[in-house]
Amino acid sequence: MSNKDVILGYYKEVVNGKDFTVLDKYFHPDYLSGALPYIGMGVGLDASSGDKVVVNHVYSEGPSAGKLEVGDEILFVQDGDSRLETFEEIRDIPWGWGKVDSPFMLRVQRGEEEIEVEITRGIIEGLKMSLEEFKESWEKFATQKIPDEKVEILYIIEEGDMVACLATATAMHLDYDRQYLVPGGEFFRLKDNKIIESWGVSDNLAFIRQMGFSVEEPKKIMQST
Repeated sequence: MSNKDVILGYYKEVVNGKDFTVLDKYFHPDYLSGALPYIGMGVGLDASSGDKVVVNHVYSEGPSAGKLEVGDEILFVQDGDSRLETFEEIRDIPWGWGKVDSPFMLRVQRGEEEIEVEITRGIIEGLKMSLEEFKESWEKFATQKIPDEKVEILYIIEEGDMVACLATATAMHLDYDRQYLVPGGEFFRLKDNKIIESWGVSDNLAFIRQMGFSVEEPKKIMQST
């Protein structure tokens, strides 16, 4: 079986078939999911409760390491003269992004205690997640938010241990009751006929517009980009 055939099988059974029981068939035990570098704080945030924003991942080599913990609830963000306090503001305004070395203050709820934390934005080289972390976050999102998502591969190329795909994804997002069609690309490195690394890029601007969000110039007092 070629590496390209492995990826085609992965899309058929896991991505489109939502059969997460066969992940070991396609993924190497040492798998790491990768992300492209960006400027930010190096955390994952979960707003699925509908009333609070909670840290669900902290990148071990990012600016938030040792300052934020999984489970911290964001109570407010102080960025210069701008203060974000409501659930909607903290969820919707991209306060974590901005200029390298620009600081901002967070107040978080950690158990019974409220803590203020200062974080300085930096370059995140790429958020790496293990197979177990990747499976947990992706399976939850795929089954609860976009259970009917289908990915159509338009082009697929294999060279050495690498496979690259150009594809489109369509689904009804249950949070917004809107359907999207978004193009994207995914790159895989394989070892022993199993995926050991992957990186994905997609047209996020097209996605948020199809979900009904408007895109506006940020306020000058915000550090956002």
